[in-house]
Amino acid sequence: SYTNATKNNISESDVYSIFVHKATSNSYFLDNTLVTGRDAIRIKVNSNNNTFINNSVSDHTDYGLYSTDSDSNSYTNNTFDNNSINVLLSASLTNTFTNNSIFGSAVGMQVKSSSTSLTLINNTINSTSLPSLEINDSNSVTLSDNRLYNDVRFDNTNSVTFNKNNTIQTNLNITNSDIITLSDNN
Repeated sequence: SYTNATKNNISESDVYSIFVHKATSNSYFLDNTLVTGRDAIRIKVNSNNNTFINNSVSDHTDYGLYSTDSDSNSYTNNTFDNNSINVLLSASLTNTFTNNSIFGSAVGMQVKSSSTSLTLINNTINSTSLPSLEINDSNSVTLSDNRLYNDVRFDNTNSVTFNKNNTIQTNLNITNSDIITLSDNN
């Protein structure tokens, strides 16, 4: 099934501002404003090939975006601000984040549990505590032209490529990870 949600203002939801139910695919979520609630965008099992563009997500007590077992979703020009955890991917394959601003939370972006083939291009990720970006137990991560603040951590993450022009403020921590490629970064 598919869903298109465009230009909605959703505030003070009691659980989910947008709930992408199991097996929702090929849907578009454009120009939505999601303010205050528990989870802003919750994506459940086998919700694949969905597109999220120009959404503003702020002030949620748990997650700005929480995706489980959902693949090939793209996130472009979104703002995730002041959610407890701005972005969490778990067992979600081949996701792409381009031109997003992720800031003002305790955790910027956390990726875990075989969320393989992740691509991050031209994002700003900054959290109020450490780390801003944490990737665990996931492989084939590619980063290009990102600004990453307050530590970046890779644990048990193989085949990580920092293509070009990534700026990492503070520390890059790599643990139990093989095949890390760094080229033309700051």
